[in-house]
Amino acid sequence: MGLDEGILNTSRWETIRNKAIANWDGRQYCEACDVLGLEPEFDDLYSLGIAEKHSIIFPAKEKISDKYSNFYREGIVLNENDFRADIDEKKRLLLKFFPRRFGDEGKQPIADMEEAKAGRLFNHMIDYSKKKAI
Repeated sequence: MGLDEGILNTSRWETIRNKAIANWDGRQYCEACDVLGLEPEFDDLYSLGIAEKHSIIFPAKEKISDKYSNFYREGIVLNENDFRADIDEKKRLLLKFFPRRFGDEGKQPIADMEEAKAGRLFNHMIDYSKKKAI
């Protein structure tokens, strides 16, 4: 394998790892960390991946669809026509339901995000949650 192939392969596994984090896919995250030789950033997700690989059963956790249903139920009552309206509550709900994505260490930290941008992001997550809650 040449240098270019190695870089492309590493890039591919980084993409897989990032998607696994976004989708909370333990098996893919675990495999990507192992292939890349990285220390897992998310111990719970990595442990889940190991459990899935070895068919270890953990006590039931909240289903992903439940998380989206609850977010949708609590968030749909907020004003979605004005991005800046109810912004503190919108940010609170994003952090409550998606802390790994929107928290200080997340992919899209919202603490200092411009109000209109956070409002648009909230609306996007409401629309996405409506689809995922099925």
